[in-house]
Amino acid sequence: PAAVVVPDRPAWDLAFEKLEDLRLSDLDGRGEFKEFYDRTSDVVREYFGRLYGFDGLDQTTEETVVRLRQAPLRGMPFAELLNFFSDCDLVKFAKFRPSADECRAVLEEAVRIVRVTMPFAAPLEPGPARPTSGRPPAGLGAGAAGAP
Repeated sequence: PAAVVVPDRPAWDLAFEKLEDLRLSDLDGRGEFKEFYDRTSDVVREYFGRLYGFDGLDQTTEETVVRLRQAPLRGMPFAELLNFFSDCDLVKFAKFRPSADECRAVLEEAVRIVRVTMPFAAPLEPGPARPTSGRPPAGLGAGAAGAP
């Protein structure tokens, strides 16, 4: 019998799922801020890597930024993306201790980054791929960051 090939899920679906898992993990509530920020940054790196064809998890912030400068990034000012990565690196490497509000804000910023940089979906063609709403799971504040 012929093998069935199931297409990859869209990068944004995976990112929204991982961000929801992170929200539910309670890493920030347990004071594991470095891990929380590291995983938040990793989700966004992996998302952009899948979207633009590079390994976002195997690069430094600087390498990721260089790749994103070359990508057709749209939907948000590049400076905001740099601020996001800088904030994450501050906690990951400089031992900055964020507040609970700052942890929630960085997670919501990651959701917003994914949402506003998603390419517009082409009409679905018949086939085995499952349709996606292009929206984050309900627990990730779908209305909070300007979702349609």
